[in-house]
Amino acid sequence: MAVTIRELAIPGMKPKALIDAVKERHPKATKKEIARAAFLSVIHSAEYDPDDTQALHDLALETRDDTGT
Repeated sequence: MAVTIRELAIPGMKPKALIDAVKERHPKATKKEIARAAFLSVIHSAEYDPDDTQALHDLALETRDDTGT
């Protein structure tokens, strides 16, 4: 799922749009699983592409807040 998030995330993309796109490819994924995969993507991409990293970070934070954890 982290690879999917990395492929789909673009700078300026709203977290909700990215979540919806991820759910199209992974329909059984929960928001919590998507948030964890987004954090993993942030960790892996931080040194390569700061713009994508920011989009992934925004998604991870928003989904984390929605899961109540």
